[in-house]
Amino acid sequence: MDEPISPNSKTNDNPDTDDEIIATLIRDWTEKKIIKEEIQQNKKEVKQIIKETPKPETRILTIESVNTNNTLTAKLNTQTITVSLANNVKLLDRNWKTITFDQLKANDTIRVYGVLSGTTLEASIIRDISIPRK
Repeated sequence: MDEPISPNSKTNDNPDTDDEIIATLIRDWTEKKIIKEEIQQNKKEVKQIIKETPKPETRILTIESVNTNNTLTAKLNTQTITVSLANNVKLLDRNWKTITFDQLKANDTIRVYGVLSGTTLEASIIRDISIPRK
């Protein structure tokens, strides 16, 4: 074989076999591609949800507690708000990757997109801007 060999790789010096490259590093770019596609899809879905939500507002809240019935108690300035999850709510981290409800923690800062009625905010999108944690 007359193909160039990377300076960071070694070859099998046995003349009786085909050259074999012993790599010192192998990268699988599939995961990065899947994550990139997921992020693009999430952004696209968020735009669609924004179009379909009547009278939506974006609020930045601090989670006080995560309740077992898929609701959150959060602070909006000095007011305590109950955040309920709409059907098909989109849960995202700061990098637009999908997260689960159980990843939300007390004291996390969240950006909630939804409709506020009294002290209840029905969330169509929750983006936890504290995740990923540093």
